[in-house]
Amino acid sequence: MSDEVKQKISIAQTGRKISEETKKKISQGKLGKRCSAETRKRMSKKKSEVTKEKIRLALTGRKLSEEHRTNIGLGRLGKKYPKETTRAR
Repeated sequence: MSDEVKQKISIAQTGRKISEETKKKISQGKLGKRCSAETRKRMSKKKSEVTKEKIRLALTGRKLSEEHRTNIGLGRLGKKYPKETTRAR
């Protein structure tokens, strides 16, 4: 397939909803598969400051649902955090 055709298919599939049945099939197909050593090495590699900044900018301003915010709070309950990493409110 040419790059142009791949691009058209990608655009056509963007935003398409996947059924729960399909999600389960995909999940079952991935069970038991292991990443290659090269992939694991790439995933564990430390992110550069430029990459971290791009991620930060992409996530800035994102609205979280009330349920999500509650779950984040519950996950943090009982944990101790250093003073310099917590922001003043």
